[in-house]
Amino acid sequence: MKNTLREQGVELAKKENYEDAVMFLERAIDKGDYAAINDLGVVHQRNHNYKEAIKCYEIASDLGSGTATCNLGCLYETGRGVNQDYAQAIEYYKKAIKQKNPYAYYKLGNAYRFGFGVEKNEKTALELNKKGAKLEKKMEGESTCIVELSYFYDVGIGTKPNMRKTFKYSKLAAQKGDEVGIYNLAECYLFGKGTIKNTKKAIALLMRATRTGYADAFYRLSEIYEEGIGTRKDQDTANLWLLEALKHKSFKAYIKYAEMCLTGTKGKRKPDIEVAMRVIAKFHMEVDYSYVDELNRYKELKEKYPNLIDWDDIEANPISYFYERQKTEMC
Repeated sequence: MKNTLREQGVELAKKENYEDAVMFLERAIDKGDYAAINDLGVVHQRNHNYKEAIKCYEIASDLGSGTATCNLGCLYETGRGVNQDYAQAIEYYKKAIKQKNPYAYYKLGNAYRFGFGVEKNEKTALELNKKGAKLEKKMEGESTCIVELSYFYDVGIGTKPNMRKTFKYSKLAAQKGDEVGIYNLAECYLFGKGTIKNTKKAIALLMRATRTGYADAFYRLSEIYEEGIGTRKDQDTANLWLLEALKHKSFKAYIKYAEMCLTGTKGKRKPDIEVAMRVIAKFHMEVDYSYVDELNRYKELKEKYPNLIDWDDIEANPISYFYERQKTEMC
């Protein structure tokens, strides 16, 4: 069966062929496929044409698209194409919730979890994700709130840790095909969270997650072979998985590789400060506040090696450090 004009436009956008993607999506809109208006906004946003993206999102939002409304909220939250305004972002998330968009529950939950634009309240964040998960259970391809709940119950955000519920929500997300859910379920089997330890199942799930390109699955496999968890130790194989994790932009891998470069350990013959600085700069260019575990690992690395590099300068000028040293290979 031939793909619709909208589907063809979306596929072209995935290949970064934005000009043709715009053409197909505009033709889809002309033929009455108004769901393509939000997709057109996404294409413009990916191409850094925020003015046109906002126009599309506003039109789609007025037509009832909760996804477009949520996208507007994301722009105001991050300050892309507009002045950063948490209060305005929250208003869009609330509107998107009324339009039955489950991702808006996650985004508003994040605002309460971290205290952006509202008073920090982890219990409210938990309840919002519960409501979003209830919607997602009825929807195909939606699982963000379900995944978030597995994490909340794992570390105890807004509630006491509950490994049984961590396993429950991880399994549900994995059943929906969510790559993070698959990874989280692997973690449950690897460490016995809410279930019996089963390293064989864990590795199989991690391999499945790598087929989706999920970065941290590569990183976890690297750790498994480095430490010999349920298998023999194999540093060469561990290094290969680590390099794959770097290629897929695992923030955990960035930190691990940066330490290897700073100290000249585990596969690095001698310290390579230039590469370490580039990796750290790349970490700062891409990470955001929601990567709590990774940011904590970075803080530990910084405290462990305070004098090897100028941490503050890299944090203040990551783009300069990354691009001015682009001739130096990262891996």
